[in-house]
Amino acid sequence: MRNPARPGLAPRVAMGLVALLALSACASPTRDYSTPGLTTPDPLQGGHPHIYWADPTFDWSWSDPKAATATIGGANLDGTGMREAAITGVESPCGVAVNGTHVFWANRREDGIGRVNLDGSGLDNTFIRTPSNSYPCGVAVDDSYVYWANHGYGTHGTTIGRAALDGSSVDSTFIGGALSPCGVAVDSNYVYWANEGASSVGGATIGRAELDGSDADPAFIRTEALLPCGVAVDGSYIYWANSAGGAIGRARLDGSDVDNKFIEGARWPCGVTVDSNFIYWGNAAEFMGVSGPAAVGRARLDGTEVDQEWVTGMLGICGVALDPDAPA
Repeated sequence: MRNPARPGLAPRVAMGLVALLALSACASPTRDYSTPGLTTPDPLQGGHPHIYWADPTFDWSWSDPKAATATIGGANLDGTGMREAAITGVESPCGVAVNGTHVFWANRREDGIGRVNLDGSGLDNTFIRTPSNSYPCGVAVDDSYVYWANHGYGTHGTTIGRAALDGSSVDSTFIGGALSPCGVAVDSNYVYWANEGASSVGGATIGRAELDGSDADPAFIRTEALLPCGVAVDGSYIYWANSAGGAIGRARLDGSDVDNKFIEGARWPCGVTVDSNFIYWGNAAEFMGVSGPAAVGRARLDGTEVDQEWVTGMLGICGVALDPDAPA
């Protein structure tokens, strides 16, 4: 059985991610600011493929004076070597992506895309500037570009942005027609995003467009998801995190065989990623008023061997990503 979301969810569905996260901050766990690992990077172990996650925690209050406690965490891909603060000094991360040289995140507070070298050096919280009040949440990267979802406040965000990997050629309206997009993914043919705002107008959707931004279909997949935040794709399926529904959804690449409860029992999942062996997602859990610790969940590609607490130890989580050394 899925864990229930916190009481009073229904009236808040139309508020969108940003408002919900701000409301949740007052009930979030208390972190010990004196813990050295939160201000000093604790690098991931070399020689291993890794999974990364965004831990915004106190940034979700929008007014916390110690907002720099937000981190990018990580672990070896076998679940060992957990580092709560693999990268420190990040601002308001909401979604994370990794390539062979950098880690990227969407910086909601400062309207930007952050970037840092894999070794933690060269941190820039606004490597790419997004429009004022765009509140981006969700980022993806391919061999040429970085993409992000301009979530906006409430149901006001309508675009997917794109820029070259060096930060040039910024196009914040690369794809239009979205509705509070929360999470973006890319493969060799298409860009995909989750329309969180559509939850308030008859059912959330997964959007899709050509790599050049053309032929955008904001309702490529019609789901029963509530506040989806996070989307991933492999060679056979599209996956999404059904945050308020406590599940991971799945459909075929052509949009058929929609299964909104492919994996149940998730605890406010925020972010999803996939490799050739497993699906991974972030369980925000206690931070969003759902019982249980924040964790990275994992399951086999066929939905078996579900482990909702595969990696624990972070206080919050919104976004997961695999480095290029993960099994393709």
